[in-house]
Formats: sequence, C-alpha cells, structure tokens
Amino acid sequence: MTIKSKKNVLNLNINLDEDQVQAMKTVKTYDKVLIHAGPGAGKTTTITYIPTLIEFKRMLYLAFNVNAAAELKKRFHRLGLHVN
Repeated sequence: MTIKSKKNVLNLNINLDEDQVQAMKTVKTYDKVLIHAGPGAGKTTTITYIPTLIEFKRMLYLAFNVNAAAELKKRFHRLGLHVN
C-alpha cells in the first residue's frame, strides 16, 4: 500500500505505550523504519497514526497477510487518508 497524506490537522486522543512512542520518534528521525512485533503489540495502531502525527508525502506499508492490510486500509480511510 502507498499512502499519500496532506498535512493533517486532527485533534486525536491517542494513548500510546513507550514502545509506540519510540516507534513514532524513530519514524521522524529515519527515512526507512521496520516495525516488527508479535500479535497484539499495537503495530496497526502505531502505523495508523504515523501519517496523522508526522508530515510526509508517502509511506509504504507491507503486511503479513491480507486481513492485516485490509484492517489498516479501513483505518486510514476513516482518517481521510488516500490509500492505493
């Protein structure tokens, strides 16, 4: 999936744990980041909000399976982000 985002001005009430906050900081610092963790670790939640909190033009998301990709695509659409 390629996600294109304009600068989003959203008032989000998000509770991120320490690892998720570190992932956000890492994405801000580096051009390429791999987020890899076990089931239920919050990967989808973290990835969902990266385009809303950090300004960039494109993001590539690779999922382990079709269900994970479909769930993230639904979440991006709910936030008004363009996905193709």
